[in-house]
Amino acid sequence: MGNRRLAAGEGSCRWERSRKDWGAEKIFHHRPASPRVPGGFATTAQAFRDFLSYGANGGLPLAQRIADRLVGLNIDDVRSLAVAGAALRQCIVDTPFPPDLAAVMAHFYQKLSAG
Repeated sequence: MGNRRLAAGEGSCRWERSRKDWGAEKIFHHRPASPRVPGGFATTAQAFRDFLSYGANGGLPLAQRIADRLVGLNIDDVRSLAVAGAALRQCIVDTPFPPDLAAVMAHFYQKLSAG
């Protein structure tokens, strides 16, 4: 399959292959759909773990809320999976960043914005 690396750009991502895989690359890039990636910047795996372990306002950590939602989920029931997926996505969107992480992200966002 050759060497691959993930190349991310504003609004999309794609796999780039080595020269010897040019034919496969040409076919791959002509697929009609590609994953959407929001604009912004990346964080570390530790920042992600901190986000998952954060319990806003003394509540349960996000990871625990996710685990609780998945208990008893029937993976053969497509409708239940869709409902659970929508609820989990909303839970993630509604969860604020831990204050220290939010401060660091805001600081570096300002630095990036300043040029």
